[in-house]
Amino acid sequence: MALSITPTVRMAAVFAVAAVAAGCAADVAPPLPTRLTLPELRVTADPSWSGRTDGDPAVAEVGGIPIPASRYRRALAAADPGADPGKVLDDLVVREMLAQAAVQTASDGGAVRPGEAVYQRALATRLMRDRFIEGFPPSAVPLSDLQEVFKIPQVRRKFNHLRQYAIQDYQWICCGGDTSSCSTPDAVACFREGDVAMQALYETIRLHTPESVDLPFLVEKYRVQVPQLNYQEYDFAYDDAKRVQRGQMLFDDNVVNEAVATAPGHFASKPVRSGFGWHIMFVRDIKPPENRDLSDPGVRREISEFFHSRFQQKQLVDFLATLLPYRNFRQLEPALRDRPPEGRPKYDVHLYVETLAEAMAATLAQKEEEPM
Repeated sequence: MALSITPTVRMAAVFAVAAVAAGCAADVAPPLPTRLTLPELRVTADPSWSGRTDGDPAVAEVGGIPIPASRYRRALAAADPGADPGKVLDDLVVREMLAQAAVQTASDGGAVRPGEAVYQRALATRLMRDRFIEGFPPSAVPLSDLQEVFKIPQVRRKFNHLRQYAIQDYQWICCGGDTSSCSTPDAVACFREGDVAMQALYETIRLHTPESVDLPFLVEKYRVQVPQLNYQEYDFAYDDAKRVQRGQMLFDDNVVNEAVATAPGHFASKPVRSGFGWHIMFVRDIKPPENRDLSDPGVRREISEFFHSRFQQKQLVDFLATLLPYRNFRQLEPALRDRPPEGRPKYDVHLYVETLAEAMAATLAQKEEEPM
């Protein structure tokens, strides 16, 4: 929408993130204060608000105010490929309603003249959106940033791993898996009893075929039939070439071999006896082995999309470092601690301590007078 202009208002040149004066060398006089024109906003059908010119038909009206076809065409051109034209128009209508409501609420239908701080925030917001959101999609993330994230072990393992098995396991445990505890009369009797009990439970499960998501919730129900029943979920890695499991935690070979012989999304073909007891296993998922790096476009895309907000933050901090003497700003120092200064910042920053103290004292006094 177009804006009508009111008389100029004097203000120092200010960037939105801090009260800053334009940078200058020590032997150069500081610039004179800038005269900034602030807009006066008034809801009207005139071009000053709607932007509609002669011969420009309206595609819609909101509160009697036209939305010109030229604005709709610009919105269509800026939309993503394949965007619904109807939704693009809906967005324009909503934006128009909000703009009218904002002005009319602030001024009871008259003109509203934003203060300097409001105007600065609007400019800063537009800069941020253009530079770090619309102008920085995941596809624009530099390879150097992707390389830093790919060094994280958890990220690298996601794309470089052996075959992965995810198991859901109903268990009848009799002993600790060692010879001494598993050879006692009680343990021997437990194994024998578990053989019968788990086979009966297996037949019940085959008859009703529960879903994977329901297995943990059926434990109490199945304990009526198998009082000693427990439930556990676990993963293990398997080396296809050497036909052995890998990892810091190794599971019973009988369990692993039966899982390897089972298709994903199915129960094992029979209850399995391990060194600890009996198992009825469901193979929830099998992830094939992977060995990929950043030369794979899919890896680059997945990392850049998942960590996009992190990359946006880095771009912002890097940008601020070119504008501000960041070592004077505690908010920026941790993010840039290991980064050497790159020349003189574009803007010098001068903090007026006495004025800051007076403002803080006045604010505190106001809060004490009006605590709510």
